[in-house]
Amino acid sequence: MPTWMHAPWALLLLFVVSCALFWNVIVMAIKSSETRAKRQQAEEKLVELSSQKASLETALNALDTPKGTEAVLRDHLRVAKEGEELIVIVDSDTSREVEQKTGVLGFFQRLFGKKGE
Repeated sequence: MPTWMHAPWALLLLFVVSCALFWNVIVMAIKSSETRAKRQQAEEKLVELSSQKASLETALNALDTPKGTEAVLRDHLRVAKEGEELIVIVDSDTSREVEQKTGVLGFFQRLFGKKGE
């Protein structure tokens, strides 16, 4: 065997190269575990989005029927058929707050704030 293989500088060089390779193995293991965790999250998100897609397709298919269209119109636009009446219930506490905040007293309450706010 050559004598330079046992020289201190050669052993030091071999030790540094070994440490660098070992460090790279550790980094790869950490990245592998992070990738596995991200993949699991992506698969869970895929399952969630698939179920959401199925429910949206069901709702879309329901809109294709006259009853589905009528239900959406009644809910969102608050319309009624001929001969029907529409009843709107207003909370009395809300109307008092609106009355108080629109007058001069309401101006000062907004300006200085209530003790409760």
